[in-house]
Amino acid sequence: MTRPHCSAHAVLVAFMLMMTVTPVLTDDVHGPESGPESDVVVAPVEGPSGRLSNWTSWLKTPAARTAENLAAGNTQAALQTAPDAEWAGISQFQAGDTAAAAEAFTQSLEDARLAGAGDAVLDRIQYNRGTSYLREGLIEEALADLDQVLERNPQHAGATRNREIAQRLQELAQEQQQNGEQNGEQNGEQNGEQNGEQN
Repeated sequence: MTRPHCSAHAVLVAFMLMMTVTPVLTDDVHGPESGPESDVVVAPVEGPSGRLSNWTSWLKTPAARTAENLAAGNTQAALQTAPDAEWAGISQFQAGDTAAAAEAFTQSLEDARLAGAGDAVLDRIQYNRGTSYLREGLIEEALADLDQVLERNPQHAGATRNREIAQRLQELAQEQQQNGEQNGEQNGEQNGEQNGEQN
């Protein structure tokens, strides 16, 4: 009786297939493995059980390790394993450091443009940066990024939603500024009248 031949390459491919990452919905940032329409980071990955699981982590790509760390809520480990600026931005966003995330997405956007990336990649990164700006309260910057995404892809649901939020926040800020100016004028007039009465 002959045994079926099993090469080392076939075993490596089988393990790599078991380590693939499945996108799931979470927060407002798209991961590099996501489509432009979904809000994605990653789901946990399951490896083989027993002794094999102790050495299979080296078979995972840095992106898969980062995704696994993010799915487990370990943003510090995700930052350490992030293979590029985009993954670093996603990790920082998930950690709540939206200013650092915006910087990382800016670097990622520059890298993508230099590499000649397509619109889907540019949309994803610019949407992530715009969302980071929005969370940071930088409304003008957020609107500029989201407008560019919508210029390339008018059907981008996340950019449409976040642009509406940014627009509303901008309107509220303008209303507050106008109310503040009106209150300041009224207070100035009242103070002037009171000073006139005292003299």
